[in-house]
Amino acid sequence: MQSDILEKEKPRHRRMMKDEIELNIDRLIHKNEILKRLNHDVKSRIMKNIQEKIHLDDLYWDLLNWDHLVSHLPRDFQDEIERCLPVTKLEKVPMLRGIDEDVLKIICQKLKPMKYTENSFIIQKGEQLDTMVYIVDGFVSIEERSSDDSRRGAGELFGEELLRLPFSTDFPFTRPLATESVKAIGVVEALALYAQDLRSIYRKLDIFEKEKPRHKRMMKEEIERNIDGLIRRNGIPEKLNQDVKSRTMKNVEENFQQVDLYWDLLDWDHLVSGLPLDFQKEIISYMPLTKLKQVLAFQNMDYKVLKEICNHLQPMKYNRTDNIIEKGDPIQMLLIVEGRIGQEGWAKNAGEIYGEELLVWPFSTSFPDKVPAAAKPPSVITDVVEALVLTANDMESVATKFRKHFIKDYGKFVRKSEFDLSTDYYSEGAIKEATRNYTCLNNPNEEGFGTVYHTELDGRVVAIKMCNSAAGDPFIQSQRLVHEAFVLLHISHKNVERLLGCCLETRWPVMVYDRTDALTLVEHFHRNKSKLSLESRTKIAAETARALAHVHSRSVIHRDVKTTNILIDRTTHTVKVTGFGASRLLNEDEGETEDEVSTLPGTSRHLDPEYLKSRDVYSFGVVLVELLTRQEAFSSDGSETSLANDFVCSVQEDRLGQILDGEINTDKFSFEMAKKVSELAMTCLRSRGEERPSMEKVAEELEGLVQTIRNRVEHSTVDDNVSTASRTSE
Repeated sequence: MQSDILEKEKPRHRRMMKDEIELNIDRLIHKNEILKRLNHDVKSRIMKNIQEKIHLDDLYWDLLNWDHLVSHLPRDFQDEIERCLPVTKLEKVPMLRGIDEDVLKIICQKLKPMKYTENSFIIQKGEQLDTMVYIVDGFVSIEERSSDDSRRGAGELFGEELLRLPFSTDFPFTRPLATESVKAIGVVEALALYAQDLRSIYRKLDIFEKEKPRHKRMMKEEIERNIDGLIRRNGIPEKLNQDVKSRTMKNVEENFQQVDLYWDLLDWDHLVSGLPLDFQKEIISYMPLTKLKQVLAFQNMDYKVLKEICNHLQPMKYNRTDNIIEKGDPIQMLLIVEGRIGQEGWAKNAGEIYGEELLVWPFSTSFPDKVPAAAKPPSVITDVVEALVLTANDMESVATKFRKHFIKDYGKFVRKSEFDLSTDYYSEGAIKEATRNYTCLNNPNEEGFGTVYHTELDGRVVAIKMCNSAAGDPFIQSQRLVHEAFVLLHISHKNVERLLGCCLETRWPVMVYDRTDALTLVEHFHRNKSKLSLESRTKIAAETARALAHVHSRSVIHRDVKTTNILIDRTTHTVKVTGFGASRLLNEDEGETEDEVSTLPGTSRHLDPEYLKSRDVYSFGVVLVELLTRQEAFSSDGSETSLANDFVCSVQEDRLGQILDGEINTDKFSFEMAKKVSELAMTCLRSRGEERPSMEKVAEELEGLVQTIRNRVEHSTVDDNVSTASRTSE
């Protein structure tokens, strides 16, 4: 009877057991956060395996655990499931290595399923870290990472710095800052551990005390690994590695409390600063940052740019038979740490740099299109060479990120302006407000700059100069913009346009100039046909000459003296010389910027300073001729006319009266004064530079002529007044 009942119940029991295990498997799949796309496949494979390999009558299916179920699946499928298991991943995190299994399970139980939308930030660099995230499905991008491989997918863990939190003395009141940004590419499924949940785990005293010794060991191992990497990246020769590491570790252990310190976040400078001074100096002498600062082009480079370059340096070791680089390949920069490389006629020893062309490449207008190539690759001379290597791709990455820092004179301008109390720094918001978000009246491409806005800022009339990509290469525009500003930091004169300040928050630098209600001389004199007396014209010439004389005394050559670069105040007719974008400082050793067009093709850049000054004198002579004749030296398309030659011929042929502007050739005295100005102009226009007068001499003569004309006018006015009074008395 009993046997009949058992046989009768057996099928029903099997069905119930099957239902039970299916329900159990569903729970286990959910609990272990298996991807939804794998759920059905995992369940069906497990059920099939159970039915094939396990005798159903003997099995309490509901007692089977997850590890047992998965262990009977094909190896490749087990691996796929394993990649999805957070416990497996967490066990491999350095900070959790060797953690008590029960504690790890508690942490895993606190993981919460999350879904992030496309382009949303999961973690943001610099913000307090509130979450550790394990990616279950989808892809993320890691921003601010020096590695080119910034895309990560399922199975990756981010924000593990959070695991240090419980062992800080500030716990639970402060959190570490995120060291990188993690952004969702498309929809991302993840498991998140929140700071508050981590706190709740470690508030249990038995867990904290159990974990404390392990955490100290982990932190020590972590900083040792960090020091190994820092030693390699900072150019320390292999023979000194062990000594540097042991001294650094000893210093850390003696001077820092392990429970307070995020050891793996200590940077190299911090670590080295705690060593004995003599040992510090020895280490610093090897460091790439020290070597980069010795490169002429980098002497004024921002520290963060140099650090970024150092972050891209890769330690390499070459044997005598190795090819460092092939001929014609993109050049690499090598900082020699140990050994010697070279070629016939030259060699580079430890502490020297090969491939400096790569470092100056971003300063060139050929960047990034034309990569410098290795013309004569070096060979390994010693048995072994240790070096830190920078590739062209890495240099391009750094220079693109910090593009404005590679503008000629940018570093020197920033450094000098910091110590110039008269130079103001404006925020990007202030510039936007002054230009009405870059929509107010402007002059496109004035003086070769992208855009010049004439507006008000802080209650004064200003000219805001900035580049404009629509008007040409912003890098070349910025070269002129920054160079002009840098030169004007050396000059303070009432007749030279004054730099008020700058804005360096924008992608490209912005310069702010004092700009009264003024027109250029070409607008005032030629376009508007304004009437100007001989006295006014001579005064304009004298003030321009005095400004240029002062500029020359400051070892600056203007190199672009013309009527478009002379501003005239509408009311006072006071002169302001501008247009220093093509100027040159005589004490510079770096040569000219590439976008400047030399007027002396084929000549050396190392020219006699007096000869260079004489070029300004010649150009000023042309301005004098324009003031005397009211004819333009440059046509509307910018090309030079033959005005100077025509004027010289007229004077030589005694036809001055024919070419003078009739407005100033009204009487004998006016003609005599105009003739004296013409004679001065002729000396400025002499073909041989050494025969031209200095701008100081020109200014003195013009100032004398202005006084003579003024005295005559005043005397005439007195005579007229006396004559009028006499007639009245009669």
